[in-house]
Amino acid sequence: MGRCTRRSCWVDGTARRVGYLSELRLDATARGRFRILRDGYQFFRTLQQDAPAHLYFTSIAADNHRARSLLEKGARGLPAYAFLAELDTLLVAIPRRPGAAKLRVESATLEHVPEIVRVLNDPGAAPPTCRSMDCGNLARSCTQVLPLDRFFVVPDGRKIVACGALWDQRDFRQTVIHSYSPSSLPFGHW
Repeated sequence: MGRCTRRSCWVDGTARRVGYLSELRLDATARGRFRILRDGYQFFRTLQQDAPAHLYFTSIAADNHRARSLLEKGARGLPAYAFLAELDTLLVAIPRRPGAAKLRVESATLEHVPEIVRVLNDPGAAPPTCRSMDCGNLARSCTQVLPLDRFFVVPDGRKIVACGALWDQRDFRQTVIHSYSPSSLPFGHW
């Protein structure tokens, strides 16, 4: 099972079309069946051939030595993987009774969207493959995934100097596969 999402992201200070290969999973009973993995990558390659991305990336848990070893060794039929960077996921504890803030934090409004986009697109601060934003894709994210009322801004006069959003991802892209029926497999020759 897997997914390939393509979007504009910052790469070395330039907005480029980038593909993110995610949710790559093999059931324990499929271990050692390299053909499944190779055919899965070929499936994505075929889907993307008309408009390929400039580059593709995958995030792999640091302790998943087996996946990193397999993907980074350059096996025939698999894409060439190279280590790019460490990725840290930050979790912030929300206190039940917050103390007095030194900065003024406001809930974001539609009027803040252009300034939020400016802050998010600051390429000097963007890590590798940080998403390139515009008002349209931020608005789509706000209606589809992360509502604008979850965004907060820190203004300095009329200029936004920082922004952030609280996103509870428990209801988003949580996939648990318990089994497959033979008729549901995407490749007929498995």
